[in-house]
Order: sequence, then structure tokens, then C-alpha cells
Amino acid sequence: MPHLDGKNWQNGVSLYFAILSLQGKSPFYSYLESIAIYFFGAINIIFVIISLGTLLPIYFGSYHGTRNATFVVFAGLALLLIDMLVNNIIFVVHKEKYVDWCINSASGNLDSILRQKQIMIGSGDGTQEASFSTNMGDFYNCSRTWEDELKFSAMMTLVISTVYIYWSISLYSYSHKLRIELARFISEKMNAGMPMMVPVQGAPIVAGADMMLQ
Repeated sequence: MPHLDGKNWQNGVSLYFAILSLQGKSPFYSYLESIAIYFFGAINIIFVIISLGTLLPIYFGSYHGTRNATFVVFAGLALLLIDMLVNNIIFVVHKEKYVDWCINSASGNLDSILRQKQIMIGSGDGTQEASFSTNMGDFYNCSRTWEDELKFSAMMTLVISTVYIYWSISLYSYSHKLRIELARFISEKMNAGMPMMVPVQGAPIVAGADMMLQ
């Protein structure tokens, strides 16, 4: 049986991504198109529902249910990974928008800090020397920040792809294990009842239990 702790961890991560995205925030990017963020959140919700739906056939040990669930999981996983790749491409294409947003955001913080500094200077009785320190706020090189976020998102896409694909392959392997066990069970039942199941002359003979699984 696939490791359910790993499945719960996967569902937890996808649910976190969904909640964060539906709040208009990306788990990987400081700035991204709103439509892309919401679409990513919707796909994660769908993937969580699909993953939770696989618990029933796994719990009951149903071969056909697990096999069908495997195909649905692979389809949902492909949709999720394609969307993550598309978001990476969007982030690369819209670099100028990110840089503009970063500069405007940093400029706004800088203006706010300078205004507060001027108010503090003007509030005293005596003359105070105006001073400025970068420690008063976070000011970044926006192009460098864009590069760092691109590297981080690419790394996370690779990690998530590896973990999710591994779990999906484990589920696929488990469905084959159930198929083998089902074939063995049918074969044993057929062998045990062979004296009562000898076909009449001219009737087709079932060569193996695998035929019964089709």
C-alpha cells in the first residue's frame, strides 16, 4: 500500500498552495498576474480532491478502483505541472512588469520612511541633522531579486515534480500489485474447483486467470 503519510503531506502542501493562491498571493513569486495565481489555486484544489478520492479504493484494496484512480491522478498531476511550467514562462516574459512593480514598491517604502524621518526632525525644539540608513527598510536590487525568484521557482518546480511523480508511480505500482494478487486469487479458486469446472468437449479452455480480469 502506498505510504499514506506521504499522501497526507502532499495534500497538505497542495491545500496550502490553494489557500494562499485564492488570497491572491503566490507561494513562489512576489509578483505574478492575478489570473495565473487564481488558476494555480483552482488546480491545486482539484488535485487535493482527486488525491482524497483515491483513499477509498486504496482502503478497500480495489484493483479496478485503484487503477482508475491512478489514471485520474496522473491527469491531475500533468495539469498541475504544466501550469507551474506556464507560470515560470509568464514570470520570465513579464520581467519588466516585475521590475516596475518592485521599483514602485521600494520607492513607496522609501518615501514613507523619509516622510516619517522629516516629521521626526521637525517635531523637536532644536535643529536635528537628517540622516538616512538602509537599515530602516528593505531595499533590493530588483533585477537580482527577479533572478533569485526565478531560480527558486524553478527549483521548487523540480522538487514538487519529483515528489509528486514518485508518489503517483507508487500508486501505479500498487495497482499492479493488486492485479497480481487478484489473478493469484482467481487462479487458486479455479484450481480448487477444477473437477467441477471441466468444460464439455469442444468448449474453449481458459488458459489463465488473467483472462478473467479483462
